[in-house]
Amino acid sequence: MLEIWTDGAVTPLDAIQEAAEGLVNHFFLFSNMDSISEQGTDRSPVALSPETYQTPIERLDLSPRTMNCLKRAHIGKVGEVLQMSDQDLLKIRNFGEKSLTELREKLAEQGITNPYTEMETDSDALDLEAIAVDNASVDDSIKEEED
Repeated sequence: MLEIWTDGAVTPLDAIQEAAEGLVNHFFLFSNMDSISEQGTDRSPVALSPETYQTPIERLDLSPRTMNCLKRAHIGKVGEVLQMSDQDLLKIRNFGEKSLTELREKLAEQGITNPYTEMETDSDALDLEAIAVDNASVDDSIKEEED
């Protein structure tokens, strides 16, 4: 039995619902840590605002086909989408490249970016810079040898 006292500003039911939502928002950060370590990825959990994580996918205004694919896969929140890689999303039945592109565009329209995708993009850019620097060094040393 749970006894809830309020000052009357909210009902006891509303108070417990808000408290439960707060707990869910705080604990979701830890919910995928086992799956990350089991997969052996080096992705660190990235903080995402609880409001963004809990946003229903209906707010993205997706096409019926894309929405139905996500619903059949039991994906109902933006945070659940952001935790999935593109490859995982493409494994969903009838969810193809067109659906993936639409989903990414709708997320971008809402100002929601995938923190994992950003991390991969940043590391890819750094790798390309390193390759360019290495190539420039090789070009310089070849020119010196020719002279």
